[in-house]
Amino acid sequence: MPCAPFVVPDGSVHNYGYGYPRWFGNGYRAPWLLMPNPSMFVPLPSPWNAAVAQERAKRAARPRPTLSPGTQADLQALAAEVEAAYQYLRNATAEDKAEARKDWIRARDDLEQARIKAARELRR
Repeated sequence: MPCAPFVVPDGSVHNYGYGYPRWFGNGYRAPWLLMPNPSMFVPLPSPWNAAVAQERAKRAARPRPTLSPGTQADLQALAAEVEAAYQYLRNATAEDKAEARKDWIRARDDLEQARIKAARELRR
């Protein structure tokens, strides 16, 4: 026996489920419609907020970590190499395709390894 239609969190409407009222009390409200929405809660103004903001402003901002110019240049060169290898692969003749694909994959792997090393350098 069909029960009252209800809206699922993704926005679709379900008008089935013979046991719906049996699961959710009266069955006319799904529990997620009664749950508070976190976006409704606004932080209350209090003297503590101002004090914390003041302390944060006094503290020196930590500079965002950046890669060294040499590493940046290496990554750009490797990216250009991958692009060139891909263009060569696109324009290669049928007999050169296999070798061109290997070169392109090798260049891609080199770039990936360099990116991993650069990420390690950033974390240090």
